Amino acid sequence: MKRVLLLILIIATTSFIANANINESRAKKFVTQFLKEMIAHKDNDGLKKYISPAYLKENNLDISKYNINTYYPVDFDIIGFDKEPCIVFAKIWGKDRGWVHKLGFKVVTEDKKLFLYPGQHSDDYIHPWYTVESYITE
Repeated sequence: MKRVLLLILIIATTSFIANANINESRAKKFVTQFLKEMIAHKDNDGLKKYISPAYLKENNLDISKYNINTYYPVDFDIIGFDKEPCIVFAKIWGKDRGWVHKLGFKVVTEDKKLFLYPGQHSDDYIHPWYTVESYITE
């Protein structure tokens, strides 16, 4: 019986470790896709699909009444990852790097799909990042 329990524990631990690596990779890919759409100046409504339904529900927000803040960057780099909570860090910048911001995107799973969990919203905008450092120096 002890061997069976030990085997189950080893399998569960191995599965957890493998999923942690997959989750980091999936989270980075998800944020990369969002940033590519943000840079392409896609229709703002298309960016709304990335916002966590739980965040909207917890804050009693009707997504149709909000815009997604985008800053209109020209490029970005994924620069880091924190496992707990799952946050992907990216630098975004404007033309000729006239400005650079460091954004942290909190990635959550809801109903087996990935979403961005915003850090805040204002009267008109949902800010899709969880953290922001504005006008950083490189």
